[in-house]
Amino acid sequence: MRATGGFLTAVGSVVIRDGEIINMVFENSYDIDDLSKPYPPPPWQLTEYMDASIYLLRDSNWSPDFPTTAAWAEYLYAYTRSHSVDGILAIDQYAIAKILETTGPVKVTGYEQPITSENILETMRASKVPQEGEIDSDWDRKDFIGELAPPILEKIMSGQGFSWEGMIKTITKLLDEKHIILQFDDENITNLLIEQGWNGQVVPFAGDYLMVVDSNIGFSKTNAIIEQNIDIEIDIADLAKPRKNIKITYFNPLDNGKDCDEPGEKEDRYYPIIRCYGNYLRIYSPEGSLLTAATPHPVPAEWTLNGQFVPARVDTLTDDLDGFSVFGTYFFVPSGDTLSTSFALETPASVITQQADDSYVYRLKIQKQPGTIAIPISLRLILPDEVIVAQTPKGFALENGTLTGKFQLREDIIIEVVFSY
Repeated sequence: MRATGGFLTAVGSVVIRDGEIINMVFENSYDIDDLSKPYPPPPWQLTEYMDASIYLLRDSNWSPDFPTTAAWAEYLYAYTRSHSVDGILAIDQYAIAKILETTGPVKVTGYEQPITSENILETMRASKVPQEGEIDSDWDRKDFIGELAPPILEKIMSGQGFSWEGMIKTITKLLDEKHIILQFDDENITNLLIEQGWNGQVVPFAGDYLMVVDSNIGFSKTNAIIEQNIDIEIDIADLAKPRKNIKITYFNPLDNGKDCDEPGEKEDRYYPIIRCYGNYLRIYSPEGSLLTAATPHPVPAEWTLNGQFVPARVDTLTDDLDGFSVFGTYFFVPSGDTLSTSFALETPASVITQQADDSYVYRLKIQKQPGTIAIPISLRLILPDEVIVAQTPKGFALENGTLTGKFQLREDIIIEVVFSY
């Protein structure tokens, strides 16, 4: 998992002329690199925790803002190729499974069984993996993606064996839930994507804001099994000093019987799932938010790639996106273990607005990280004493001046409360 979806494992270029696909090529993201050329430096977290000295295409989705990620991806792709591109389409494994659920099975050359929505994830994770000691230079797990794409596209273009109405609903839902994100170098298309919320941008919001961003920097695919939940408490009892407490809990369910003192290999392309989970977590809040307390965790030297102890600390990230206060922390969740980390923030009073009729409005946008499925969220909102509540979010309960609600974060959500004295 990275900020705008999963680790970039495969890259494809598609040439379309007059509505027809005339060329399509897929490559392993590692094969895009030309290490004989100079590259820009990566974000400091990749240097400090992954020993990365250059910024490569496979790491280009470090920013949670997809237009930023897309700009880097376009640049780093064209840097080693004879052509640039006119846009970026990012798609994750979940989206491919859902598309197959709509199209039905497809036949892929070299595979006896049809590829279906039920077996696609297992096939992608285990495809053609040789036995230990048998890996040769011609083997490439990502060949499967290049083999899978043509039959899926051919079936879609044929329009046979599925409902177009169902396909449109599937694609729309995947766009809404950020399993597909789009960016095009065309102003009109860009404006349409922004209007629909399909370009994955992260911009300041007129009210309170929260985005929780996980980035796996532990050389593993452990995100596939990590169970996560978020508890949020908003306290606006004092309108001049709104407060926000966020607690994120991670459970790494499969115990491999090993400690975290066997860090992943920097050059290993085929990272395991059952491993300690090394994560750099970022919290995005409105600009001017102050961190008043936190519960970071130390990382022992023997768990890190460079053998350096990392103290329990929260970084204030001034080099991140404009319009936000951003806080980050690095930690490990050992296999078979649970870890919680918390942030207490004081947010600007401007997140609450007073209307012409003297009522007050509190609005909170929780932005979903691309690539996640449906993280459970529990939210408590403490209101001022003796207020009259005129509007509450759907599904929330009001008791003793506190609103409570639980939901799954499948797409961006805006919570709005209107009250008066």
